[in-house]
Amino acid sequence: MIRPRRTNNRSGFLTADDFTYDREKDCYVCPQGEVLKLKGYQRTVHRKAYVADKKVCDTCPLRAKCTTSQQHGRMITRFIDDYFEHADRLVQSEREKQLLRQRQTVIEGVFGEAKSFHLLQRVLFRGKVKLRIQLLLTAAVLNLKRLLSWQPRRTAAFTLPRVVSKFITSKIDIIRNLLVYSAPALES
Repeated sequence: MIRPRRTNNRSGFLTADDFTYDREKDCYVCPQGEVLKLKGYQRTVHRKAYVADKKVCDTCPLRAKCTTSQQHGRMITRFIDDYFEHADRLVQSEREKQLLRQRQTVIEGVFGEAKSFHLLQRVLFRGKVKLRIQLLLTAAVLNLKRLLSWQPRRTAAFTLPRVVSKFITSKIDIIRNLLVYSAPALES
């Protein structure tokens, strides 16, 4: 899930939603019917930049509500891939905003702990198989820490040693299977 995009528009100014994107011509059309042509790519942020002709913008009646740039006409950027646009639209719903807040409070703390206290700030070994083993072992350690700090209600059918035994057995089976299937890859 990606964080929703923040716009740089000031209040009272036209937003990118006020412009129409023409997928066939790969250009934007402003509310006055003028075309914003593709100027270039901002590869570091995976975006395309569309710019209107400065001469057209200088004579436009909506200039005061559209742009304050003295160097060029109105500029609009959009993601290079449609996947980003789709994800951006999904994040705008209330359900997705609530999930993002939940992820920030629950999951990011676990990632931070793994990075700070369990050597996940960098990969210790080369290769996908060894990286996977490192990640599984780190996850097992984090789960064991949670399990050992957990205090269940005492009932006859549920005791902590039984739960710990089942948990460790399942993790050992996962690691054993991982090592068996990746043994040829580890030798090379």
